[in-house]
This record gives sequence, structure tokens and C-alpha cells, in this order.
Amino acid sequence: GEAARLFEELGQAFPDKPLYPVNLAKAIDLIGSALADAGRSEDAARAYRRVIGIYEKLAGGGATGATYREGLAGALSNLAATRADGAEEAARRALA
Repeated sequence: GEAARLFEELGQAFPDKPLYPVNLAKAIDLIGSALADAGRSEDAARAYRRVIGIYEKLAGGGATGATYREGLAGALSNLAATRADGAEEAARRALA
């Protein structure tokens, strides 16, 4: 929470510095992981969607955008995992 808020404020104050949105994305990604570990798949998915939005914006920046594609790929993978976990839980409930 607090780190994400700080990086968000820094990103708004210094929009020409991509380091702040990258650190914001990393902080939110960690929050998403914690939420997923706690079984809060929907909240984790929301966090990962936010991370995806940040990296998509950064990756759209041309040649330097290639460096952000790895973060985007990781966030997409994390989002897919939350959906897989949710599907697995739904299947278990259906079979119970």
C-alpha cells in the first residue's frame, strides 16, 4: 500500500521518469501476489490488471519499450494464474 502510493505520487510529479511507474507496477504486483496467496483471487486479478495497464503504457514507447515487455508478460501470467485458481476452485465446488 504505502510504497505503491508513494511511487504513484512520484510518477505524477515526474511523468518523464519511467522508473517511478516501473516501481509502482512492481509494488502493485507484490500486493497482487500477497492477495493471491491469501486466496483473494478477484482482488489479485484487479491488482494484476493495473500492473498490466502500467506496463502496456510503458511498452508502447518504441525501442525502449522492449525492456518493459518482461514485466508485462509476468503480469499477464499472474493474471492467468488467478483465473486458473478461480476455475479450479469453482470445479471443486461443483463436484462437492
